[in-house]
Amino acid sequence: GLLFGFPYAIPCVSAASLAAAVFAFLASRFLLGAKARARLRSTKAFDVIERATAGKDAVKMIALARMSPLIPFGVMNWGLGLTQISLGRYVLASWVGMIPSSVLNVYVGSMAKSIAEIRRHGDGFRNPAEWALLGVGVTSTVVVSYYVSQVAKRTLVPHPEP
Repeated sequence: GLLFGFPYAIPCVSAASLAAAVFAFLASRFLLGAKARARLRSTKAFDVIERATAGKDAVKMIALARMSPLIPFGVMNWGLGLTQISLGRYVLASWVGMIPSSVLNVYVGSMAKSIAEIRRHGDGFRNPAEWALLGVGVTSTVVVSYYVSQVAKRTLVPHPEP
């Protein structure tokens, strides 16, 4: 966002994020030692991940997990590399799930660029309507990000059976 501007940076950030996720996924799947793999697979947390990614809703679960700020991407990439999910389904789910954060990151970068331009050139090129639009954009970005993370958390947290 800072270098290329809002619309042009989104594909760059999206591709770079996806490439990093795929690299970690493949490294986990093919380079992690057998002892480490066996140890991780024996944990309760991994059992939950394995079950979530084995069903018909695996793509949805991974995409929603990507939208949740509670799960670090690195841990998710390496953990999912140990599951049975196919690379194609992983790529699709990861790409869809990372789009909101990619757009948010690019938007924040483009805002930083706008602020830098304001500081450099003075405040003369922004009228009140432009400031209002910028405020609405920032506010809506925060609200949508919060909403998406809440939906992801509600969907990913298992509910007790009645």
